[in-house]
Amino acid sequence: MPKVSSYTRQRIQVLCERDLHPVAIFKELKAEGLSVSYPSVARIINKFKLTRSLKNLPRSGRPTELNEAAKAFIDAQMRKNYETTSRQIQKRFARRGVMVHSSTVRRA
Repeated sequence: MPKVSSYTRQRIQVLCERDLHPVAIFKELKAEGLSVSYPSVARIINKFKLTRSLKNLPRSGRPTELNEAAKAFIDAQMRKNYETTSRQIQKRFARRGVMVHSSTVRRA
């Protein structure tokens, strides 16, 4: 599901503060050419009323093991030689002091 842009969220907030009904907000956004579904508008309004914020909240679950630099390293290794295996990249990580499983490398 594509994320609703921050501009669209701000427009929903402004229209919500004007005490417009969610259907009216949805129609206003459609008239402005912003693509957003009615359930998304209703969900964002409910979230704004509860938290007074439009920021994305942290998600539950295990955090990712690889950071962006490690993912970039994997990408660079694959660009050098597209036949490189995940096991080979895992060994290169081990030489750098980063211990990851080869399946983690494949998922990245």
